[in-house]
Amino acid sequence: MYKTGIKLLWSLLLMGTLIACDRNTDNGGGGDTPDEATVNFGGFEGTTYTNNFFKISVTLPPDWITNTSEENRELEKQGMMQLGMNPSLDTTLTIEDYPSLYLMVAKGPGSEDSTIANVGLIAEKINASMAVADGQEYLTKVKAQIEGLSNVQIDEGFPKASETLQGWSELNATLLFPQINGKLFQKIYARLNNGYVLQFSATYKNEAQEKSVNSIIESLKLD
Repeated sequence: MYKTGIKLLWSLLLMGTLIACDRNTDNGGGGDTPDEATVNFGGFEGTTYTNNFFKISVTLPPDWITNTSEENRELEKQGMMQLGMNPSLDTTLTIEDYPSLYLMVAKGPGSEDSTIANVGLIAEKINASMAVADGQEYLTKVKAQIEGLSNVQIDEGFPKASETLQGWSELNATLLFPQINGKLFQKIYARLNNGYVLQFSATYKNEAQEKSVNSIIESLKLD
């Protein structure tokens, strides 16, 4: 349990190989306008992602590039396989059966050989094996699994209630790469919503990227 938080922490660092080179009209959504009473993948209108089930929206800068829905579905399948499920064989699986939903993944501008800022919004289903009271408890369990890793440093005092996003909890970490004398920074936000843990993660390497990432975080809204 709580594997999605760890998977997100590392998979977003590699997202440049999974994200389309051009913005796609099918950029993460399901291609229709689903009933707001039913869990769904949401979709984009312009640069704003909206999900009417989770009643959440977030706006990207115009030069950011999003995953296609096919790429997000592939990430979900990889996650299910890590949990011992085989979505390729079990054709009866529906969206309600998915343990985690990659709602939106995007990366900032940059060259292919540079470290590019990225963000991701994931919904992880709450069930008997993952019972948490709130976002802070969820992030505390994520912290317990990653703080023993030698190249991850959790910022002191985290997780805690976010000062930026009201109603969310926040975990900040630094990812160290001593072989290249480099580091990346990550902010992870979590809260409970409609039977899921919503998790928003942002990764960046410098002040310019942090400014862009912060503009996205500040656009995150719940109705």
